[in-house]
Amino acid sequence: MSKFYISEILYLAKFTEINRDNDAKLADIQELVLKHLQNKELQASIKKEQILWYNTQLANFKIELVREIIRETQYANWDKQGLRVIVLLNFTSASLAAQNALLKLIEEPPANTLIILPVISDNRLLSTITSRCNYCQIDSQHSQKKAKIEETSWPNEPTAIFPLIEQHKDREAAKELIQNLLRQKLSYRQKKALSRAYLDLEANANVRLTLEHCFLTTD
Repeated sequence: MSKFYISEILYLAKFTEINRDNDAKLADIQELVLKHLQNKELQASIKKEQILWYNTQLANFKIELVREIIRETQYANWDKQGLRVIVLLNFTSASLAAQNALLKLIEEPPANTLIILPVISDNRLLSTITSRCNYCQIDSQHSQKKAKIEETSWPNEPTAIFPLIEQHKDREAAKELIQNLLRQKLSYRQKKALSRAYLDLEANANVRLTLEHCFLTTD
């Protein structure tokens, strides 16, 4: 029976404990991905050959590799009773063109296929990708951090806008706020404004002015 899965961004905060320079090793990544599948009670139903590890050299994620993945995943999963797992390693190094090329596959994976993007940080991922994925964490410390961030919601009252902006005046904090809001149920106009704001922040626009324009000019 066919089943469809939402792609996942898997935070690997444990890497910052294993390697102080955040230089994740393949063995570490594989161990944590397998642990994640085990926690989801999926590992027992997956054969070793059904986990496809792309970019095992942890090099920059090339557009040529993206094209290869798209070609290979055009074919239906060979085992309709099992789950195929596609792991995109070091995908945060992919160019904007490469990420856009893989957007459709990440948004709508084939039947019986789970796509996992292990990351230390999602700051370099397109907001169109992060908004289409489920977020998962490995260690409890990082889970608590993310849970605190996710308490933030769209400021419906004008009096709530400026305190929210003040709390996120750092560029990375502002980008994380936008990514969190994009994962929530919002109107098309709100999501469009957030996506535009994220791109402006990526282009080094003024953080405060960008957030003010986003929240104050959106119905």
